Amino acid sequence: MDGKQILSTLDHRPEVTDYPGVDGVILKDLYTIRLDRDGRVSQYRYQFKRIFRDFERDRRSDIQVIFNQKRQQVKILKARSIMRDDKIMDTPEYGINQITPPYLQKAPYFTDLQARVVSLVGIEVGGYTEIEYEIDDVQSWRSAIYGTIPLRLHLPIMSRQIVIEFPTERPLTCGIEAWPGSAVTPEKVTEKGLTRLTYTFKDLPHWDDQDSHNLSGADCPKLMYAEHPTWSDLKNALHQRVTGATCRDDKLENRTKELLKEIACPYLRCLRLNKHVTEALATVDFDQLFTCHTVRPVNEVLQSGYGTALEKAVVLAEMLRSAGHQAHVALACPQPALPREIFHLGAFPEVWVQVHSPELFMRPDKSIDEARREHLEGRTLVSAGPDYSGPERIELSDAGEKPGNFCEIKINLTMKKDAALEGTAIASLAGIFNPYFKLAAEDTDKVNDWVKGYAKKCWSGAELDKHHFQIFAPVHTTLNLSFSVKKLERNRDNCYAFTFPGFLSTFTGFKYAHQYLQRMSTYELPGSLLQKVQWTLEIPEDFELVLQPAPITLATPVAQFEQTCEYKQNQAKPASLSYTQTLKFNSRFVKPDHFPDFRNIILEDARPHHRMLFLALK
Repeated sequence: MDGKQILSTLDHRPEVTDYPGVDGVILKDLYTIRLDRDGRVSQYRYQFKRIFRDFERDRRSDIQVIFNQKRQQVKILKARSIMRDDKIMDTPEYGINQITPPYLQKAPYFTDLQARVVSLVGIEVGGYTEIEYEIDDVQSWRSAIYGTIPLRLHLPIMSRQIVIEFPTERPLTCGIEAWPGSAVTPEKVTEKGLTRLTYTFKDLPHWDDQDSHNLSGADCPKLMYAEHPTWSDLKNALHQRVTGATCRDDKLENRTKELLKEIACPYLRCLRLNKHVTEALATVDFDQLFTCHTVRPVNEVLQSGYGTALEKAVVLAEMLRSAGHQAHVALACPQPALPREIFHLGAFPEVWVQVHSPELFMRPDKSIDEARREHLEGRTLVSAGPDYSGPERIELSDAGEKPGNFCEIKINLTMKKDAALEGTAIASLAGIFNPYFKLAAEDTDKVNDWVKGYAKKCWSGAELDKHHFQIFAPVHTTLNLSFSVKKLERNRDNCYAFTFPGFLSTFTGFKYAHQYLQRMSTYELPGSLLQKVQWTLEIPEDFELVLQPAPITLATPVAQFEQTCEYKQNQAKPASLSYTQTLKFNSRFVKPDHFPDFRNIILEDARPHHRMLFLALK
């Protein structure tokens, strides 16, 4: 295959006007995977593309080929650029180097994984780049043969071919997920005991992963393959890896006892162990570790001070069992990304630990405040470990125990004649709003700091006077607090201006780059939820209302928002204004076709002038 030959066959070379809005185009992409009878895998890759913009030239000038230096060998067959005047610039020998990937440099055990870096020269806008290489296993070492190949890339592809070859007596099951059109049937050839499947694609549009969240590839068409593709195969593979690494020695027992010394509450004991594993063991975050390494024994992970998420989960589960809890390791996949037919370990991106009595879910790479049962809404789990006898799969479609993700806050404000404010608030919080797991193991100062911050959410500039947790529990918390606000300043129109807090960004903590007008991929919300916040402002008779927030109602298939404001004048009592925000998420997932409507709710949160109140002295 040669770039100049490809160009000679074209009637028209692709130009930037043919592909508006992208940084380049891939003219030819070939990807071949071969499995031999001994279990060795060979990979071949060829890619020829044209660059349209500086961003693509600068971002892709260095190509990294990841491989295991002890078990694989890499051959760079071709690395060159073709300039606008068709001059060929081959990459010199000193332009090909080997480095340890940055995310593995502090994890010596994993540094068998190396990156062969190819630095192309002579790259220019309007020119072409050409790369061709092979990665061959030098021995049979893989415990499982599987993989996922995205069919659409960051650039549009004019022609793409994927070939998967395997021995007839050792078949690989292949399938395409999330393909929007009619089913794609590969060309199948069987000869000399080998089966070859060839998938051919033309004019594939680009895929924009946008904010690179964990569902960025859920809707992207992908080719999946696996030697053992069933759900039971997946569970057995996870069970073998987990049980093979599970062990307990005196060091682990002593460390667990020391950590839990003088802690009697079951919840706090679990929180303490989760915090220790999260903070004391560094997380080595690299997708290919799943296929390129076995899970190390617990004692080795503890001794090294670092581990993959799966290794840390095995450590946490064993420490929990050592403390008398029943615990198992679980893999989770967001349901929009769950494969329909072919299941393998690489399709489950999240690693969790499931605890029984108390019922808890924890992640070994995040604090329990960031990742617990409520955050598993819309997930499918597979669990494994010693003595595990639970269901084969767990479907979690809700946010857990009632009332789920729930927030109701009632705030009463009294305005003084000098324009100072005094207020009280009662907050009923559950699910992701509940601060129990964030505060239960913290000292008094940190709890007070959190409550002070919450008072400022109720009203900007509020100074906390006192607070009391009426209920403080894992399922539900009720917080009472009182606060004051210094004398408000008049604006140039001689009015006192109030701006009520945003409904998305303030209490939900939801943040989104709202510049996206549409999305290619499903977007994940914090969870299905109901949030209702009501402010009641008592206004002295010396003041009059100039402007109040207008009523707003927004409804989409995914979410609803309503804003109401009512002004009451009573002869016997001071005038009052009641302002209410009600937000509801019906689902955790926003499909691409629902996103434009949902974006209107995001934009409404970004419009503070719709939440403004003006008062003036009579």
